[in-house]
Amino acid sequence: MSSPSLPQKRKPETSAAPAHNDRAPAGAIHKNECHLAGVLTRAPEVRYTSSGKTVANLTVATTYQKSTEYHRVVCWERLAEKAGELAIKGDFVKIVGRLATSSWLDKVTGAKKYRTDVVAFQFVIPGKEPVTVSTTGAEITDEDIPF
Repeated sequence: MSSPSLPQKRKPETSAAPAHNDRAPAGAIHKNECHLAGVLTRAPEVRYTSSGKTVANLTVATTYQKSTEYHRVVCWERLAEKAGELAIKGDFVKIVGRLATSSWLDKVTGAKKYRTDVVAFQFVIPGKEPVTVSTTGAEITDEDIPF
């Protein structure tokens, strides 16, 4: 009597970015875009980089069921200027942007830390002027980032 053969395990893909997988249809577009609708927890903090570019940091609170999340949002140049002019603490805002993760070494512990921000390219306060910027504008370099 021979024993039944066991199914062989599939080797994991070694390719960094497969064209598609079993869950995504062929030709699916993978897009880094997020949409937030929430309340500003503080007034925008507008600053200028050493190269003169305008940057604004916002915190947006969103709620899902009974859980509140706080999201760091970064606006650049014209969008940062408009956010500073129009937005105040407590405003309901709608933001469209992309997720960007940065890392650094903690000066005290030496541990690697991570932070994920939403880099906004559209900022809307219902009842006020919507602001959109092109995502094909000038690239932001590491020297431009003030934090």
